[in-house]
Amino acid sequence: MAFHAVPRFTMGIDDLVHGHDMGLLRTAMDELGFEETAEPRKVDNSTLTLHRFLKIEGEDEIMVDTLVADSEEQYRIIRDADHAESMIGTVSIAARLDLI
Repeated sequence: MAFHAVPRFTMGIDDLVHGHDMGLLRTAMDELGFEETAEPRKVDNSTLTLHRFLKIEGEDEIMVDTLVADSEEQYRIIRDADHAESMIGTVSIAARLDLI
């Protein structure tokens, strides 16, 4: 939402990924110092599976909630994502209408 509206700093990040990318994501999260803090679980009223990763740096906690896409509509959201420049390079952002 921060890319589409006024930033709301919650120290958390949400992402939507293809299931086949979870191995790569876990490797990247491990290399960045994140730990998966709970067993993956289905999101209520959804087909999505939630994976939660946490990194603690001093007094700061950074939470990453990863939702695993498993439907054509969710794959379309990934495919149709907008792109924005960030401090780490180009990132994909769900389109505003898809977030609504």
